[in-house]
Amino acid sequence: MNQEFILSIIVPHKNNLNGLERLLKSIPEINDLEIIIVDDKSIDQASVERISLKHRCAKLYKNNSDESNAGVARNIGISYSKGRWLFFADSDDYFISDKFDCLLSAIEGDELKEIVFFPPINDGDMVGRDRTSGYRKMIDLYLSDGCEDGLRYCWSPPWSKLILKKIIVDNCIRFSSQKYGNDVLFSVKCGASTKYMKVSKCPIYAVTVRHGSLTSGMSQEKAIDRLNALIDRNHLLKKMQKQCLMQNGLTLFYSSFSWKKPFSAIHAKYIYQLMDVICQKLFCKNKVTPGLKNALKSFS
Repeated sequence: MNQEFILSIIVPHKNNLNGLERLLKSIPEINDLEIIIVDDKSIDQASVERISLKHRCAKLYKNNSDESNAGVARNIGISYSKGRWLFFADSDDYFISDKFDCLLSAIEGDELKEIVFFPPINDGDMVGRDRTSGYRKMIDLYLSDGCEDGLRYCWSPPWSKLILKKIIVDNCIRFSSQKYGNDVLFSVKCGASTKYMKVSKCPIYAVTVRHGSLTSGMSQEKAIDRLNALIDRNHLLKKMQKQCLMQNGLTLFYSSFSWKKPFSAIHAKYIYQLMDVICQKLFCKNKVTPGLKNALKSFS
């Protein structure tokens, strides 16, 4: 495995020039660091190249495959990376000012480690939507009680954590190719494959929640992708005898649908139908059926 850098920061990007520029500005230009930007078929390719060239450590690659999503882009980034450690950042997020040294210090420490978690902070324009509070609670629980399971198996996003590249390569871990939820199985496998973990109290990464992003709102396609990811996750956890961490999906759908019209008896009927199918499907390996797709259409 050819390693020329201590750290590779992998950034999937698509049509978010302002976010990409802010992210790059938040990363210092230092030796032993590479930033791998994988553009996922953006409209303005010239501007992506112009912004990438502003940072001395940035390298731009393009997704020329037939598939287009962040998971595919991240896999391309892994294949080109030459760092001993990997950090996945989204193009609409950024590193907190003056905190990058905490990231480097975590790498340089003498203790054994294969994955390092950092408490993320929330920065978004959607009132009441904080994607980071649950992950900060996982860190607090580990620091107070030494409980590792939440960090290992329930921290689905790839951001705000360092992962030793050898773990990913040796265990053939990759992101799935679906548009939504492509990081769920990746994160569970990384957590399960590491023996030595570390937690930092230092927040280094800000997660932006904005209208129109992949994580905001809900659609039929998003619901189906996320449900399939949850089915795969539960199947893997069952194989690892971690049934206590399996999720039934009810909270996911109840909290994710944004109702744009008054709640009615018809809506209630479809909710009960949908949840009935979810409860049956989540604890086996079967994928989402046409019947569930039809039920989901009722929400659009």
